[in-house]
Amino acid sequence: MQTAVAVKNKGGRPKGAVAKVTQDVRLWAQQHAHVAKRRLLQLVESKDEKVAVVAAKEVLNRAYGMPSQVVTADGALAQVFAGIKIVISDERGSRIEAPTTNERAIK
Repeated sequence: MQTAVAVKNKGGRPKGAVAKVTQDVRLWAQQHAHVAKRRLLQLVESKDEKVAVVAAKEVLNRAYGMPSQVVTADGALAQVFAGIKIVISDERGSRIEAPTTNERAIK
């Protein structure tokens, strides 16, 4: 199994810096977002149900965030994931470990 190794930034843009072009595009988009929001709300009232549903989902996702997606594994797939451990750490050494599937009940 390979292990990921963190590499320090040895040049280029400082960590967290945003390119000027990106800033300009984001600012332009923010200045025109009211037009997009107005149009999206118009599409929620569309006579075409498919269009109305897609527009409604977009409005809800922006208002409340994307719904979480639960993935379940059973049988052979559960065995593949049984040994995987997720560890999240930051530069200060704080760690969060998610329980493995061995530590949870597998149905």
